[in-house]
Amino acid sequence: MPPPAQLGAKLAVGGSADIFAWGERRVIKRFRRGTRQAAALQEAQCTQAARDAGAPAPQTFDVVEAEGEPGVIFERVEGGSLLEALLAGAQDPVSVGRCLAQLHARVHALRSAQLPAQRARLQELLVAITLERLPSGDSVCHGDFHPGNVLLGAAGPVLIDWYDAVQGCSTADVAQTSLLLLHARPPGTADADMLPQIDGLRRSVRDAYLSHYRALNDVDEQELADWELVMAAARLARNRVGAEHSALMTVVRRHLRRLQSSAAP
Repeated sequence: MPPPAQLGAKLAVGGSADIFAWGERRVIKRFRRGTRQAAALQEAQCTQAARDAGAPAPQTFDVVEAEGEPGVIFERVEGGSLLEALLAGAQDPVSVGRCLAQLHARVHALRSAQLPAQRARLQELLVAITLERLPSGDSVCHGDFHPGNVLLGAAGPVLIDWYDAVQGCSTADVAQTSLLLLHARPPGTADADMLPQIDGLRRSVRDAYLSHYRALNDVDEQELADWELVMAAARLARNRVGAEHSALMTVVRRHLRRLQSSAAP
């Protein structure tokens, strides 16, 4: 039997797609305007890979175009969501939490080489939402610019440690320095007695640096925030640990919330 030519009744609304009836026993997850077909293909492939691994995922049938937008055909699962049951009072918060924990643990016990690597996916997301729309620039950028790399020579300051130097966007280098000043542990401060002193100076130095740099050069504040996200993610990829890791994760989450809010209709 050929698939129906038109969408059926709308069954649910999601963040990036809507669910419609597609015949009696199937549904279509139709993505909203402007979504590339690659997104639908990825959804179909990942759902099928999870199902093949043993996860309780719906059966996937096809990727189609419905009224000009891409969509994925799934089996129709009768029944409301766990959220709906919670809001309706059919389940209490404790039972919902336990159900989530059991299901998540069950899924985490599975393995699938067909799913994309988590790190690669996160990198793609970060690039897609930030890096591709940021300027390249042609400035000399140090890449590790902080007080520990500035030597006070007789003829004036000398900047050392050019290992990470690149040609690029100066705002990116400013964002990197801002993060270093606030969160990186300077070499030679392993002594716990020195840490309170260092921590007490961090924000004062960072604030003075940014204030004076803004007076010297124009800084696009939106661009600075976007570069801070990219630089924080890049620094996390270098296996930062301890307090710096936690601080950088907080920075990344904050900026991702900001971007999601700005992208919301």
